[in-house]
Amino acid sequence: MFALFDEEGTTVSELARRMGVTRRTAHQAVRGLVEMGRLDQLFDPASARRRPIRGTGEGQGRRTKGSTQVRPG
Repeated sequence: MFALFDEEGTTVSELARRMGVTRRTAHQAVRGLVEMGRLDQLFDPASARRRPIRGTGEGQGRRTKGSTQVRPG
């Protein structure tokens, strides 16, 4: 899942589309990873509803590891 995040942050809706799951399922996964300290939810000053997510330091390390294991195709 970490390989699916953009560097600048990805919304839960976009993550759900990329994973092929519902927004609710993606939101539950994100919430758990935020609580574990692997993801941060950012605030978008341009939109009160948009809350992009991105990996923390620990999460970014997992993103790098995941991107070497996931091959687009």
